[in-house]
Amino acid sequence: MKPKWSVSGVLRSNYYFKNQDFIKRYANALRKAGLPEYPPGKGPKAKPKKPSIAVLPFANLSDDKEQEYFADGMTDDLITDLSKLSGLIVIARNSVFTYKGKAVKVQEIAKDLNVTHVLEGSVRRSGGKVRINAQLIDAQTGAHLWAEIFDREFTEIFALQDDVREKIVAALKVTLTADEKKKLARRPTANLKAYETYLRAREAHQRFDAPGLTKALKLYQEAIDLDPTFADAYAGDALAATVIYFKGLFWILKEDDARQRAEQSITRALKFDPGNVNAFRARARIKSINGRHDDAIATARHAVAANPNKASAHRSLASALLFAGRKDQALREVEAAGRLDPKPDVIDGAASGLV
Repeated sequence: MKPKWSVSGVLRSNYYFKNQDFIKRYANALRKAGLPEYPPGKGPKAKPKKPSIAVLPFANLSDDKEQEYFADGMTDDLITDLSKLSGLIVIARNSVFTYKGKAVKVQEIAKDLNVTHVLEGSVRRSGGKVRINAQLIDAQTGAHLWAEIFDREFTEIFALQDDVREKIVAALKVTLTADEKKKLARRPTANLKAYETYLRAREAHQRFDAPGLTKALKLYQEAIDLDPTFADAYAGDALAATVIYFKGLFWILKEDDARQRAEQSITRALKFDPGNVNAFRARARIKSINGRHDDAIATARHAVAANPNKASAHRSLASALLFAGRKDQALREVEAAGRLDPKPDVIDGAASGLV
């Protein structure tokens, strides 16, 4: 007979109990008595009910070592595309990038991240050509399900990304809904110079320090100037400005300028992509900061609905709920994010729901 109670359930039911020291001792006593940590089939190490994958950072094999941003961008885009699929669990960028440049066995990574499959590979960019060499690995056996080289002209970069993604989907037998096919068919921009500028902006943004955010804002604006309909560039710009507004980095942008820039970029991102997750996340945080908690929660729920497989969307909702004082609900969203991002970057953006 399966146990009805679990340690995590006891902790949750007593979240508001004032004597937390007693609760901790109580929980430890239950563990010693043999009570499971989580209900059957639950918890961060529960066996996934559907295929799960960690896309490790692609190695940059280009002669130009400054192409690192491009290799990272290919990894980011593949993670983003795969996370749109309801039939697949995809580990977030924060967690997989902790292994960047490290010699770690695939089976160890799979165990750490609790996934059934791992994708590893490399990117080489030379002249006008791009090559991705990728291998999909069964995490339990260590066997290669397939290993393939994908070659395309840079002008066909989105078709190249499609090639890799479709090979993964076929190998894992993931069925796409009509809505998912529509989402994946959408191209972020028709202007490749704008796209490359956006990748550089995103790389600078991910540093989450003042120089990086300053550079990111400049590059996002350049990408927008090249393509005024580029929703992802507007959303990136909005998130960067929101970080400045939230963290009080007003030597980069004045307070009112940061808020206005964020709000304007959010509006434009949603104009060109009504389901843009990052735009919803930025809007939710702005509303939370301004005390509009119900609106913030509703907006963050839009982000989760748009992409329930995205850890940062769940973190944004958790943050909005926490701002509103709804700690028990926030905890559930933190747990949902933790399944998708077991090793978040708690130093900066991940802790604040902005990564």
